[in-house]
Amino acid sequence: MKKSLSIIFNAIFLIACCFCMAQQHKIDSLTKLLKPGVEDTTQARIYLKLANAYSNSDYDKAIELLTKGYAMNKKLSNYRGLMNCANMFGILNAKKANYKDALIYFNESIEISKKHFPKNNVGSTLNNIGIVYRHLGNYSKSVEYFLNATKEHTEKKDTAGLCSVYNNLGNTLNNMNRCREALTYHFMALKIRTHKHEIDGIRSSYGNIGSTYDNMEKPDSALYYFKKALGLYSNETDKSNLAQLYNQIGDAYRAGEHTDSALSYLQNAAKLFTELGDGKGLVISSMSLGKLYLKLNNYNQAESFFTQALDLAKKTNQKDDEKDIHFLLAKTFSAEKKYQKSIEYFYAYDSLNRSLSEVNNAQKIADLQTNFEVEKKQAEIKKLEQEQTIQKLAIDKQQGEINRQRLGLILSGLSGLLALGFVYVLYKSNKQRKKDNKQLFDQKEIIEQKNKEVTDSINYARRIQQAVLTGEDVWNKISKENFILFKPKDIVSGDFYWAYISPNGRCIWAAADCTGHGVPGGFMSMLGNSFLNEIVIENRIYKADEILNRLRAKVIHALEQKGMTEQKDGMDIALCVWNKVDNMLEFAGANNPACIVRNKELIELKPDKMPIGSYVTGDQKFTLTQYKLQANDVIYLSSDGYPDQFGGKNGKKFKYRQMEELLTTHSEKPMTQQKEILDTSFTTWKGELDQIDDVLLIGIKVLPA
Repeated sequence: MKKSLSIIFNAIFLIACCFCMAQQHKIDSLTKLLKPGVEDTTQARIYLKLANAYSNSDYDKAIELLTKGYAMNKKLSNYRGLMNCANMFGILNAKKANYKDALIYFNESIEISKKHFPKNNVGSTLNNIGIVYRHLGNYSKSVEYFLNATKEHTEKKDTAGLCSVYNNLGNTLNNMNRCREALTYHFMALKIRTHKHEIDGIRSSYGNIGSTYDNMEKPDSALYYFKKALGLYSNETDKSNLAQLYNQIGDAYRAGEHTDSALSYLQNAAKLFTELGDGKGLVISSMSLGKLYLKLNNYNQAESFFTQALDLAKKTNQKDDEKDIHFLLAKTFSAEKKYQKSIEYFYAYDSLNRSLSEVNNAQKIADLQTNFEVEKKQAEIKKLEQEQTIQKLAIDKQQGEINRQRLGLILSGLSGLLALGFVYVLYKSNKQRKKDNKQLFDQKEIIEQKNKEVTDSINYARRIQQAVLTGEDVWNKISKENFILFKPKDIVSGDFYWAYISPNGRCIWAAADCTGHGVPGGFMSMLGNSFLNEIVIENRIYKADEILNRLRAKVIHALEQKGMTEQKDGMDIALCVWNKVDNMLEFAGANNPACIVRNKELIELKPDKMPIGSYVTGDQKFTLTQYKLQANDVIYLSSDGYPDQFGGKNGKKFKYRQMEELLTTHSEKPMTQQKEILDTSFTTWKGELDQIDDVLLIGIKVLPA
């Protein structure tokens, strides 16, 4: 094994030497073209090319050359050169982890393009901004810029740019633990690159696919693709990508128990990152080495590398990495039985985790409120104004008709002028009618356009709502065997699902049904999701009944519900807390029950017959129900949308009993198959009838320990 590793490293070393020689030749050729004292666009372009040539080996030299090119372009008012220099400044600052400056330069490049070159493709710059936000841990903002870049490249038919964005979307989704979606984008990129025979791109895609499989804890698949990537370092390479690949291979070997190979690759990665002065890379490689030494029970070395990584992450403002390093240090000190230090780092991790979560959720809710509420209300006001205008036109038209009838009666006594007057009146009447009809048609088009704008706003709200719903990575940590059947009636849903795994290992999940559906229900669902995050994640309340008591108090306060009377606004909810240590399930419900199927027998955990909201028995607390789980038990939560659906031969409700029979009959089948059966049964029952409510049904299977 050591011999084969030596051969690989020697081969790569020779390739790297060849690349360095080629790069140096390119730099020497460009340097000879520089003419001291001459300032024109050609010279400015040479400075930019030289900066690009140095960008992967000497950042400081690259910035020095780029500064000269930028100044020359500015003096010459060469806006295209300024645009390209600003973009290159952004790239270099991003590589140095100077993310604030990188964003300033990227945005400057876009502004110049919009002002002077409106038909220019700014997709690459949008893509770069997305990368910066990913490094800053703001994944939702990152995805937003990548999607804008995708649109830009698609319009300009730029497949190379599109491929790069697919690549970055895949990486970001991988960071968000949405691995299946990530693989989809990476294979889309690989398909384009394979078709175009782009070796560098194919190599990059192999590396990213391997990284995604690594995140899915499939080290053998990860190593397969990493080795395919390494095999393509034949004619040219660069230290930055090679360092990342070494680190990825080292991580995969560590996961696969090959510690000697892991250490060799990780040390080479750290060496290259150090030579490059790559702050982000050094954080990653230090974390990887720390994880390896932690696995080898070498706690002093692990602590040293994690501390080094933490210092670098703080200096370069990499909040997401900083959060993860706190957790790794807490884990290290716990293994050393230094519990006080472990607790300190764990609380720091938890604080950062909640802070990042709150920033993302606050941003999503703010987006929903500002981009949807305002647009919707403005559109509704304009729609009302147009309807009033149409009504006024109709009244004016009717009055005009009455006046014309009176005129006809008067003219009937004037025989001499009857023919001429009659023709004239008909002419004027027809002209007025055409004018009125045109106004009505114009108003109708305006209303249709405003309706389209409202629908677009609601579609935007749906994307935000879907982003806030708990992702599949959390559900898979609760149980690998799970399903969520979620069928909104309208574009946005009043039903929502939510889950969280607490620091003390409690699995908490809920199915909620807010008052109404569509837009009103969508707002209530966003409130409910936000309140659950605050109660459980921020305030660390993990008792099922207490969570619902606090949720009700927050809903009443937010909706300003006064008095002990039952009010319409609120929600029904079923909430479970599962302690996997002793397999004890806690349940609390507001009108909605939980069902447990064991050996094809159904056990119902009954809810309290009151909602989350103001109610006549306002002082009554929610009841806590406890139940001892066994292996292969299946826990089901649902809203009332499924059993209340009308359909069948006689157009009647599906009803709870029929739904429970369906769950019991198929409870022993795989959860994905159960979801398909439930979905098909619902669609078949509904037939041609409209769906009357949002549908939500969650299934969680207790797997053997």
